[in-house]
Amino acid sequence: MSCLCLSELSRQEQAYVLPAVLGLLRPGGRLAVADEVLPAGARKRLLKRVRRFPLEALTWLLTQTTTRALDDPAGLVRAAGFADVAERRFETILPARL
Repeated sequence: MSCLCLSELSRQEQAYVLPAVLGLLRPGGRLAVADEVLPAGARKRLLKRVRRFPLEALTWLLTQTTTRALDDPAGLVRAAGFADVAERRFETILPARL
């Protein structure tokens, strides 16, 4: 199970971690990934960026880093060698205030 981890890693780290996980799974084992994903469509992506900007700016000020939402998590997992990849996306609306 990977929950909000892959978006915290660089592309190089993702390319290292996913094949390593595949090698650790027993035959027939499964990987479940729950992470932040970019929405489909330019308009939805822009709205997401605008709504998240204050939180991203605060995160940057406190940590000097930020997260990167995944663009194609299923493709990322397939590229690591996983077979029978299924993807379900859930769009949520974040509250305007924390």
